[in-house]
Order: sequence, then structure tokens, then C-alpha cells
Amino acid sequence: MANIEKRSLTTLGILLLIALGFYATIYAHTRAVGGADPHLFIRPNNLGNLLGQASIVGILACGMTLVIVAGQIDLSVGSMMGMLAAVNACLLTAGRAPLLEWPAGVALLFALFLGAILGAGQGMVISFLRVPAFVVTLGGLMAFRGVLILLASQSVTIQSPVIQTMGGGYLPLGGAVGLIVAGTLLLMWTFCSHREATAVAEARRPGFPRACIAAIGMAAPLGFLLLWLYHGHGQPRGGNGLPLRCVILAGLAVVLHVVATRLRFGRYLFAIGSNATAARYSGIPVEWHLVGVFALMGGCAALAGVVNSGRLMAAGADAGDLMELYAIAACVIGGTSLSGGRGSIAGSILGALIMATLRNGLSLLNVPNSVEKILLGAILITAVALDLALNRKTARN
Repeated sequence: MANIEKRSLTTLGILLLIALGFYATIYAHTRAVGGADPHLFIRPNNLGNLLGQASIVGILACGMTLVIVAGQIDLSVGSMMGMLAAVNACLLTAGRAPLLEWPAGVALLFALFLGAILGAGQGMVISFLRVPAFVVTLGGLMAFRGVLILLASQSVTIQSPVIQTMGGGYLPLGGAVGLIVAGTLLLMWTFCSHREATAVAEARRPGFPRACIAAIGMAAPLGFLLLWLYHGHGQPRGGNGLPLRCVILAGLAVVLHVVATRLRFGRYLFAIGSNATAARYSGIPVEWHLVGVFALMGGCAALAGVVNSGRLMAAGADAGDLMELYAIAACVIGGTSLSGGRGSIAGSILGALIMATLRNGLSLLNVPNSVEKILLGAILITAVALDLALNRKTARN
């Protein structure tokens, strides 16, 4: 756990360096060229857009983290995400839904349920028929993409205010203040629990005051950033606030972090990823845990698809294209080992933020899309190479 926390802090440092690098580059470029705003990168509206871009990949990366931790991979989530978004859009559209137009809440629950069922189906083929996850999910990628094209060969418009708010709405300022308070209390509880466990192991008193100071020290800059998103609200370059899809991501991340670190299901996934044979001999039902983690991934794909379609206010045939690769890249950049047994939800979200920062900064510098993809590919290869080198070093030690 200490190694995971250290890796997450390293990833956070890399994120801050990348952000500062882009700010300095854009500032120097606009000063040299003239005409544009040199502080564009840190304007509230741009930072809000950046966080919103990271949220969809982050939702997928949360589920993908647990899949990779268990020693598996899921290449179908991008196509599944697009297909389930199209299913949800059809259920919400009169003339496309069976019988009658469905309420938004019911359609969302059905999409989540269908995603879990499809994910569990893939997990059963992988677990009980012993077909490699790469092959099964690659087949799912093609099959789900075909269904998506059948459902949304012509884009299906999202007219539900609920879904549009989920994808494109913003949290009110009062809600942001409440989120800061709740986040501070959550950090205090996390630090106190960690220090108490350490103190029990080392037979000394837990350091409650130091844990509180550390939590407040971490929450203060995050709270400032959150409030900065509301600066100049209503003005041309002012912020709209925190996108609601970021709140959805935060809620999902907290739940899955608890699942991964506090529940037996999550701990068993780490054991399976480290050594599936040893886990099986220890009495862990490996097959059913793999079914469960793929079902969880399917639910995350459904949630990401619905939120993304609400942002775009439509579900199209190209929805979710390459999103599985962005999710995997976010996990790897965030410190999740492709060999299984190591990873964290926080690290994967930081990985998604790094990718969103890179894409946002390159876009502001008017870098062509082709060059952007080349750079992202090079970064992914570098991250995997570093992960393999770290695994070899750990094995030698």
C-alpha cells in the first residue's frame, strides 16, 4: 500500500509539472505571437473543460483498474460504452423505444443493468471456458460496435433534461463548498485510519493532530482550485463551475476505492492478479470474482456512455471510439501494473488527468490531431516500459 501511495504522489508531481510546462509554453507562445490570452490555460473555463474531458476517461479507468489488477484486460469497453449510450438514447426517444418512451431514471438503470450483464457474460466465457480475455473482449469490441451502428447509424438526439444535466450540467457554488467540506472530512478519516493502523502495528499512539493537519494541507489547494472554477461566473472568460460529470466520477472513485481497499472482494482481486494459482489454492473463488469484476466494468462503461451522450446531447455511431485505449493508458500512467496485482483508483484518475492535460494543452497550441495521437502513443509506450522495468527491479529485490 505504501508503494501505491508513493507512486500516486509521483504521478501527481508529474501532472503538476506537465501543467506548469504547458502554462509556460502557452504564455511564451502567445506573448511572442500576440493577440491571444497568455493565461488561457489557467482560465476557469478552460480548467473546467479540462476536468470535464478527464471525467469520461476517468469513469472507465476506475473500472479498468480493478480489471487490470485482477490480471485481465477489457478491450470492449469503448464499443460497449457507445452501444449502451445508444440503447439509453433509444429508450428515451418516442418512436424508438419499445411500447412507450421510458423515464430517464428507468432507462439509466436498464443501461447499467445491461452493461453489468454483458460484462458478466464476457467474464463467464473468460473464467469458465478459459478463453483469453484479450480474445473475448476483442470479439466484444467488434460485436458491440456492430450493434451500435445498427442502433445509431443516424445520430439519436438526447432530449431528456436529466441526462443532459448529468453530462453537461454544473454544480452550484453551494454544492462546491459542501464538496470541499466533505472532501476534507473524508481525507481526515483516511489519514487517521492509516495512521491508527500504523500505530497499532508499531505499538505507539496514533498521530491524530498530524493526520488532521496533513488532510487540511491537502484539501486546501484542492478547495482553492474548485472555487477558482467559479471565478468570473457569467462573464465571457469566467468559469461555469465544476462539471457534474466530475462529481459523478468522484462518487464512483470513492465507492470503488472502498471496494478495492476495504472489502474482501477487492483484496481478493489483488491476490488473484498477483498469483491466481495461489489464490485458488487459498480457497478464493477466482472464477466468480473475475465474473464480478467484468460485470463492474460493464456498469462503468454504461455510466460513462450515458454521461458522455448527455454531454453531446446525442448518441452516434462513433461514440466511444478508442476510449478503451485511453482508459488503459490512464491506468498504466497512473501506476497500475499490466501484469496484475498492483494499482489504485486515485492513480488511474491522475493518469486520466495527465492525458486530458496533454490533449488540452496541445489543442491550445494548435498542434495537429495526428501529432497529438503520436505523442500520446509514445507516452503510453514509455509508461509501459517503465512499469516493466519496475516489475523487474521488484522481482530482483
